[in-house]
Amino acid sequence: MGVLPDSSIGMSWFTEGFTTYYQDVLLLRAGLISFPEYVQHTNENLRKYLLSPARSVTNQEVIERHRKDSESDVIPYSRGATTALWLDSTIRKDTRGKSSLDTLMFDLVRQARRRKPALTAERVFRTAGKYIDGAALQQFREYAELGKTIPVQAALGPCATLQMNDVPRFELGIDREALISQHTVSGVKAGSAAFEAGLQDGQQVTRTNIYWNDVSKPVQLTVRTEGGSQVIEYYPRGPSLGLIPQYHLDAEASACPDQCVQ
Repeated sequence: MGVLPDSSIGMSWFTEGFTTYYQDVLLLRAGLISFPEYVQHTNENLRKYLLSPARSVTNQEVIERHRKDSESDVIPYSRGATTALWLDSTIRKDTRGKSSLDTLMFDLVRQARRRKPALTAERVFRTAGKYIDGAALQQFREYAELGKTIPVQAALGPCATLQMNDVPRFELGIDREALISQHTVSGVKAGSAAFEAGLQDGQQVTRTNIYWNDVSKPVQLTVRTEGGSQVIEYYPRGPSLGLIPQYHLDAEASACPDQCVQ
């Protein structure tokens, strides 16, 4: 596969990021995922964006990084999806519910069918200016091009509320390479969740169940013992990474999910 041109990478916040946003929206609308699953996916994306060390890089820096390492451009996905979430909410607010991000996207499709113009950032911004005011349009440009931090304030319907959560760092508590390559427990960190769960250096691991970088799911390691085997389970949570916004389901969300779909 060849190297993508700068113009494609420069638009990845839209082509890849907005696609990331819509993949869950469309699955939700089609009934292929539940509203709680949609909220979970949205929260995961917000964590990826807000906790990324590349969160504030400019779009030009994304292009420069891609020239050096084509595998490094992951921030456009989460930043673009978060931008789409913000833009949908802003369009709905500025048009008093008459339009949404869907309206903007269909507008771009109609333009392409009539004149087949190139998809550029300027065309996206110009079209967005039909649905949001000048101040919001300037914000949109800054989020997409300058890496300004996107505020998370959009509602996800009546069944989810936004709260600030203390997010812990993913901490396996043992040496990852030794676990993967040698199936051995090594370098158990004193005071970690792995230490508290009873893992000890030198134990042989026969089975692993790990959701990497996900602190909401437990690590399960099956280790050999004198009596056979033992399953050790713990949550891989380390020091706090700070407070970030996360959506929480209201009590009625599971009972009436259809009311939660915008």
